[in-house]
Amino acid sequence: MNHEPLFPDSEKNNVLIFAPYFPPRLRVGAIRPYRFAKYLSRKGWNVSVISIKHPGKELNETQKKDLENVSIYELAPPFDNTTTASKQTSSLRSDNSILTKIGDWVDSQIPTDTWLPFFWSKKKEINDIIDRVKPDIIWSTSDPWSGGYVIGKIAVKKGIPWVSDFRDPWTLCSVRFTEKGFFAQKVDKKLEKWIINNSDFMTFTSLTTEQKYVRYYNILKGRTTTIYNSFDSEIQETDSTEIRQKDTFDIYFLGSFRELSTAELIINTLSKVKEIDKEKFDKIFVHSYGDLTEQDLSLSIERGVRDRFITRDKVAFSKVQHELHNADLLLLSTHPERNDIVPAKLWDYLLAKKNILSLVQNPEVSSILESSNTGKQFDKKELNKAAEYILEMLEQKRNPNTSKSNRAIKISNFDAPNRALQLSKVLKEVIKDG
Repeated sequence: MNHEPLFPDSEKNNVLIFAPYFPPRLRVGAIRPYRFAKYLSRKGWNVSVISIKHPGKELNETQKKDLENVSIYELAPPFDNTTTASKQTSSLRSDNSILTKIGDWVDSQIPTDTWLPFFWSKKKEINDIIDRVKPDIIWSTSDPWSGGYVIGKIAVKKGIPWVSDFRDPWTLCSVRFTEKGFFAQKVDKKLEKWIINNSDFMTFTSLTTEQKYVRYYNILKGRTTTIYNSFDSEIQETDSTEIRQKDTFDIYFLGSFRELSTAELIINTLSKVKEIDKEKFDKIFVHSYGDLTEQDLSLSIERGVRDRFITRDKVAFSKVQHELHNADLLLLSTHPERNDIVPAKLWDYLLAKKNILSLVQNPEVSSILESSNTGKQFDKKELNKAAEYILEMLEQKRNPNTSKSNRAIKISNFDAPNRALQLSKVLKEVIKDG
């Protein structure tokens, strides 16, 4: 396949993307650098990537094609618990609840994250890769925070311009960071401040997070921007199979409910739906890709909505869009106190051409939904309105309104090529100023 240049100038620069999570390791955070590498490499940049090797996994054919002009360097870990954690069954997690709590406590006492010793031990290897690649600029994405810190140290020592990307808040996170021990918090604040002071520029995935950091660290004024995550219609497999008609109303949540993305708000919303119209409530199901947490399970039983939740088998990333076509409504939700993030799944939702119910407490998400005409967001204090919206969508399914206005045009600005173009401009400016 021939690709026209995304960027007008013919001069190529070398960019090194430091992305600990990168395909074939499809953890949260791997898709953002993957899409940047793919589109930056299309005649605009010479792209190299440093990532953590995923033992026993290789790029699939689509990924190989997307990254055919990208040089990938993998750091091999001596062992890797993150590749097996997601395979544990709920019963195993329950049986080992004491061990899990002990492990969580130990993790909370360690500064940055448990990858720090690994990255520190790989400094020579990273240095050798940099000497080989000779990048004009380095773009690192965190978390894991330790990766951004270590590559930043190397970049500063070598005098290479460095852009640091925060996908989520680090020490300014009101949920996750507050659970860390006193010593770990103290060290994390020191390391974050070092990144803030020494990076040439910073990128964020949420305008709310960017503004929070600029307010807290005055030194950041004038050297930050928000580059949203994106959707990439090019990699989605299409399937012409007609979705079967069904009598149920299916709400899909593309992920697993967990500590940072609890099911609390949708559980309480379903409870209100039940109060309003029991007959229609019996037709509603919420599909996700992991078991409810112990806390969510207890709450769902207490609210009398436990039987509304269905756990689906995980699907290949390339089949996500076809999976979402089975939905009648798409759910966007996270921890009620995380009011400064834009969930990455929003962008895949936009491409699915389905209405979105957002229970995220960030007004920025509401603005995106409103401007793209793709759904509605509700405050956690007004879940009765969210319940009414679900019933409205159920009724609309029975009596469909085919007008979708110009939704495709409105979401086009959020696609991967446009986001890569935005990053390219940032990188070129930093190189020029350096």
